[in-house]
Amino acid sequence: NNSFLTHKDVGFYADQLCVSANYLNEIVKSETGISAKKHISERLLMEAKNLLLYSEMDIAEISHVLQFSEPTHFTKFFKKETGCTPRSFQQQKP
Repeated sequence: NNSFLTHKDVGFYADQLCVSANYLNEIVKSETGISAKKHISERLLMEAKNLLLYSEMDIAEISHVLQFSEPTHFTKFFKKETGCTPRSFQQQKP
């Protein structure tokens, strides 16, 4: 939770735990049923959804906060994970 914005790769977390990325992924998957990379993506996605629903920031600002190099990269990530664009998700605000 402390590093998901700045470090989106499994290798960083494996290094922090002094294990290989493959080993970390193997252990995480055996315990949770999903890969370490998927856990990282899900944490990032949860933050993105919170910002989209509960902040007044636009897509570009959210992309910057989440440290995507371009808003288009954020949009592509979000659509891949959810099946909808950040804008359409944001417009579903209650």
